[in-house]
Amino acid sequence: YDQQQKTVQAIGAIKLVEASGETLYANDVTISDDLKQGFIDQVTIYLQDKSRLQAAKAERKTQAAGTTTNKLTDAAFTPCKVCAGESPLWEIKADEIVHDEAEKTLTYKDATLEVLGTPVFYWPYFRHGDPTIKRESGLLPPSFGTSSDRGAIVQLPYYYAISDYQDITLKPILMSRAGQIGALQYRNRFERGFINLNGSIGRVTQITDSRPGTDKSSEGHIDAYGLFDLTDTWRTRIDLQRTSDRNYLRRFDFSNVDILTSDVIFERFASRSYAAAKGYVFQGLRDTDIAAQTPKVLPELSYSAITRPDSLGGYWQLDASSLSLSRVEGVDSRRVSLGANWVKPTYLQGGGLLTFTAGLDGDVYDVSDYTDPGTGQPADGKTGRIVPQASLKYEHPFVRQTQNGWQQMITPTAQLVVSPNANNSIDAVPNEDAQVFQFDQVNLFMPGRFGGQDRRGGGTHLDYGMRFGLYGAENFSGDVFLGQSFNMQRQQVFTVGSGLSEQQSDYVGEIHGEYADFLD
Repeated sequence: YDQQQKTVQAIGAIKLVEASGETLYANDVTISDDLKQGFIDQVTIYLQDKSRLQAAKAERKTQAAGTTTNKLTDAAFTPCKVCAGESPLWEIKADEIVHDEAEKTLTYKDATLEVLGTPVFYWPYFRHGDPTIKRESGLLPPSFGTSSDRGAIVQLPYYYAISDYQDITLKPILMSRAGQIGALQYRNRFERGFINLNGSIGRVTQITDSRPGTDKSSEGHIDAYGLFDLTDTWRTRIDLQRTSDRNYLRRFDFSNVDILTSDVIFERFASRSYAAAKGYVFQGLRDTDIAAQTPKVLPELSYSAITRPDSLGGYWQLDASSLSLSRVEGVDSRRVSLGANWVKPTYLQGGGLLTFTAGLDGDVYDVSDYTDPGTGQPADGKTGRIVPQASLKYEHPFVRQTQNGWQQMITPTAQLVVSPNANNSIDAVPNEDAQVFQFDQVNLFMPGRFGGQDRRGGGTHLDYGMRFGLYGAENFSGDVFLGQSFNMQRQQVFTVGSGLSEQQSDYVGEIHGEYADFLD
């Protein structure tokens, strides 16, 4: 320690830990006693996130304003973990790297990007935020490509951090044969919600006879999503998806979806109930979609509640919903549905669970411009149905512990459902929300089977299945399930190929396995 020069010199196995969390290792250090000025040989600096700076020499300077810079000569930077004697996955080497601790930036002169020790790219000048900066405005890596339709493609994204809670990414897309597009992503995080907005607009060529033409038109799209907590129990969700042309999203690699869904939803969550008001507008992008025949749903109202257990140990499940669906051309329908089920679980000695459920479901429809597919006659007007149903379900897990730490579990499950055949009057109402049905292990033990309410799978049927699970001390767990359903009579409500069109259903099952915390 030179008191006159106010400098400290250290030689050999030097370690300097800064208050910011950075750690410096070196062989030879000459530095002022306030650590503001100094020269360092053979230095390695580990930043807060363990990113590494390494240099033959380093000079540390602190200006009068209190800003500190570390100038490293013959230096390299990598965020990768480096093993002894091996090259990192990638690193940037430069004649000079300047680390500005105040601005939290790394600036390079004559920099080369190396991947596994092989140079792949050169910059005469380059700058980016140090690892303590999570978001910084600047150019993002460009992308290049080719397409028979669009020609050479260049994307040059620019990221702008507007504030701590909002940012925007601008992405010009230049195409040699298809025109130009300006795309953007805007994100804003509020105290009780957020908005994510993606969109684009451009002048692009049209496709003529399956080949790009010369005429250009203005095309674009918007994909906006917002979620807000209005109160501690109410929230709203807004989703806007539209495009100017049905082929635009797929042609320019924005999305491969077939249907765009825009909706507004208000939801209320309580301890034992749920309420929602929803509205939907769709845009079909398939060649067979006709805009005038695409439905609008406004509104869809729903309410569900579960009561507290009564004196018998059972509880009520209450459901109510209302739906209004309209088209410019085609069927319009309005539906009100009510359902009430009493559920009584009984825990048996030995570990079995017996669940009894009984209830009624009812629907009232008001339909216009609808033709009964069974008779071919108009079926406008009001109609309704009431479907009573009762079920008894039994499941019993059997567990066995082995000496080597493995646990085996076998769970047989059986359920008897009794209900009138729902085939009657099913053609008197249009099927809007239950067109897609796939019989699987998820709905095997669901009494209603259908996800929607326009079709109800009634009738008496026996459902049964077996699950075998193996859970071990070696970070492995897995189970296998196989099940089937037997209907007392065939039901026309289930189409051929659905798995339930015959009295004896198809087998359904699943195989599931997990290993440690990285494979599922």
